[in-house]
Amino acid sequence: MPEEMPDLREHLQNLFGLDDFRVAQREVIEDVLRGRDVMCVMPTGAGKSLCYQLPAAIDEGLTLVVSPLISLMEDQVQQLRDGGIRAAYLNSTLTGGLRRQVMEELEQGFDGLLYVAPERFFAADFQELMPRLRPKFLRSTRRIASASGGTIFVRNIRGSEKCGKNWASRLASR
Repeated sequence: MPEEMPDLREHLQNLFGLDDFRVAQREVIEDVLRGRDVMCVMPTGAGKSLCYQLPAAIDEGLTLVVSPLISLMEDQVQQLRDGGIRAAYLNSTLTGGLRRQVMEELEQGFDGLLYVAPERFFAADFQELMPRLRPKFLRSTRRIASASGGTIFVRNIRGSEKCGKNWASRLASR
C-alpha cells in the first residue's frame, strides 16, 4: 500500500459511481489498505462487497475471494467487468473449457478479483495451481476471505479457520 492513503471517495465515485460510503465501509477499507487485521460483519445489503472490491481495484495484483454464493459472485463479476475492473470466477457452473480458460489466465498472472467457490478452491487442479499464484492476500498487506453472512478480512490467515485448517497453513507455508 502507498504510504499515503489514496483518495477513497474519488475512487468510489470513479470506479463504482457511488457518492459516499455507507456506515463503517470507509473505516474497514482504510484498515484493509493499511494491512491491519479486520473482521467485518455486516447485515445483508450493508455493502460488505465494496469493502474488498475497492481495495482490490485500487491495488494491483490478484485478490482472491472465497465465497459459496455462486449467483452473487456471478452478478458481482459481471458488474465489476462492466465497470472496467478485471474480475473472474471459478465455480461449478463453468463448463470445462471455461474453467480451463480461467485457470490459464491465472497461470499467466491474472491481475484482478478472482471469486472462487469452496468446492473449486479445494479441487485438485486449483490446489496444484496455488503455489504458483501470488494473490495480494498472501504476499502483501492484505489477505481476504469472504464467507456467507459476513466478510472476513484477515491480514494473517492461520490454520484455525472453520472452513479447513489445512488450506490456510498450506497457503501460509509457500
